[in-house]
This record gives sequence, C-alpha cells and structure tokens, in this order.
Amino acid sequence: MKIGILTSGGDCAGLNAAIGAVTVNAALKGYQVLGLRGGTRGLMGTEPNFEVLQPAHFTSDVMRSPSTFLGTTNRGNPFAYPMDDGTVVDRSDEIIGNIKKLGIETLIGIGGDGSLDILNQLTRKGGINLMWMPKTIDNDVCETEVAIGFYSAVATAFRFLNDLHATAQTHDMIMVTEIMGRDAGHLALHSGVAAHVDIILIPEIEYAFENLVKKYEQVRASGRSYMQVLVSEAVKTPDGEAVTVAHNTGSVRYGGIGQHLKRKLQEALKVEVRVQSPGHTLRGCSPTAGDIILAQQFGVKVIDLISQKKFGRMAAMQYGSIVDVPVEKVAGRSRPVTASDAMVHTARGLNISLGDQ
Repeated sequence: MKIGILTSGGDCAGLNAAIGAVTVNAALKGYQVLGLRGGTRGLMGTEPNFEVLQPAHFTSDVMRSPSTFLGTTNRGNPFAYPMDDGTVVDRSDEIIGNIKKLGIETLIGIGGDGSLDILNQLTRKGGINLMWMPKTIDNDVCETEVAIGFYSAVATAFRFLNDLHATAQTHDMIMVTEIMGRDAGHLALHSGVAAHVDIILIPEIEYAFENLVKKYEQVRASGRSYMQVLVSEAVKTPDGEAVTVAHNTGSVRYGGIGQHLKRKLQEALKVEVRVQSPGHTLRGCSPTAGDIILAQQFGVKVIDLISQKKFGRMAAMQYGSIVDVPVEKVAGRSRPVTASDAMVHTARGLNISLGDQ
C-alpha cells in the first residue's frame, strides 16, 4: 500500500514526531509513505512536490524538532483558490489528480478543524481514503481532549507570562499579554491558570470593562500594585467590535485587542500599562515531551487503523486513552470553551477574573 501524508494549516510543535511515527509503523507493516510537501499547495501544478519517507531519517533529534519539515499552508481553499490575477479558481481536480498520479491509496492529514473540512471534501470527491490526526495550538478540534501542539504552546506561553511577572512587579505596572487561539479560549485559559494571572479574557465569555477596573481595585486593596492580564486574540472591544489586521497577502486576521485594552486601562486607571505578545513562538517552539508522546501515539494509531482497513477515522484522546472517531463527526465543527469547562471552574476557584463579574 502507498500512503501519502501532509501537514495542513498553521504549523506547531510535534508534527515531525507524528510524521516519523507514521513512517516507522508503516514500514513495519510493509507500507510505503510519501511525504507531500507544502500541504495541498504542493499538490497543485503538473508535478507534485513529494519525497519517499524512510524510517532511517527519523532519528531522535528529528522526532523532537519543531514545526514540520514537510512544510504546510494555511492560505487558499483549493475549491476557491485565489489566483495572482484576482480570479478564484476551483483547483480540487488538480490536487486529486496528483494524488492519484502518485498512486496514493490513503491520505493521512495532520491539521485542525478547517483543514479537515477541506481534505474531507477533497478525498470524498476523489474517492480516496482519508485518515486524520488533530493538531492545533487552539485545541478546538471536536471529539478529542487535546490536539498535537497544544501542550507545547501552553508551556511556551507559561514561560512568557512567568518572565513578565518580575518586570510587572518591579515597576508596579499592568502587563497585558495578547495570545493566539483564534475563536477559542483554551490556550489562554490553560496558560493563564498555569501562570496565575489576574484576568483572563476569552472570546466565549462576554466581559464588561468595569469588571477589569474592579479587579484592579481588588488587587490594590490586597496590597499589590501590579497586575497581569491575558487576552485571547479574538476577544472583542468593550463595545463589541472585533479587532483585526489586514496582511499583504489579502487575509484579515485577529490582532490588536491588547493595544486597545492598554489604552482603555491607562485612561481609566492612570497607571502604566504595557502590552506584549509571544506571537508565533507558540507555533515554532520546541515540542514538549507531552506533545511528542501524543504525536507518536496518534501516528501509530492511524497506521494500525489502516492495517485494519478502518478508513475515514481520526485518532483522538478521550478520557486519557487513544481512540478513533469518524472524520464525519469532526469535519466542519469546532470545540469552543463552554461555561461548564473544568478550566473555567478552576480559574474562578483561584479568584482569576474572566471579566464577566
């Protein structure tokens, strides 16, 4: 059997471990693995961009290296791909044709909910078997408790927040940190609880600006004159407006809520406020042991499923065990933070304000 594997969407820690686990376990079962470079973008054109993967390549230093050596893309839906001349073209047949040209019977994708939705449509259209491994620092993929990359992003954000604490304390300032997460607050919640910040703002919980002021007053009354605020990038302004930035690629992404809150807090409290962001270090960081283990477990699982001819499945973690679920239950859906989330309860129990009271 010939298997193709690609990484899709934004990069994160643990991807090389997942690719390596697939390659090694596939070789043990007599399968050949083709690494598809650049995600779906590498399958466009007349010559697909790929390489035959060998177990010998995946030494321990490669398995624990950051990001993905295959490359990836998070731009351009192949069903409506933006061209240089401003037109939009359906290039799905191009991709399907190249997958079949390579003789690939089963495609393994590693990505988030958006990537899965696209790859599921592509493989269904082309009659190609699909397997999936969830990865995202946002941790918003349905049917799994954790995705590849999340543990490492939390650890990196925690170190960032921890390093800012001393400066905030020394200078009696409010330190606002803006963090990635897209439309989900999992990353902010876990990082903020680990660092025990004073305020965590996430897009799923509406906040009132006066509650931020009230929290600062409580902090001052406790004898402390500094405060740390962690805000997820998709959080809206107190007036309900999303803060976005237009990039030269034409995409519009979240960014700037930290600066907005800085201005509002300085105006209301007359204290020094600074804004920082760990930015893409959350994606490009070295993987933690937790992410390497998870990635390898997922990689071994999907090859085991292929050997059992159980196609159309996603490897997942549920109740601490590695299981598999139908991709149809996951594609097109996301997993936001809910009011009953255990981390929401923990944050409130630690007297961390979520801005809603």
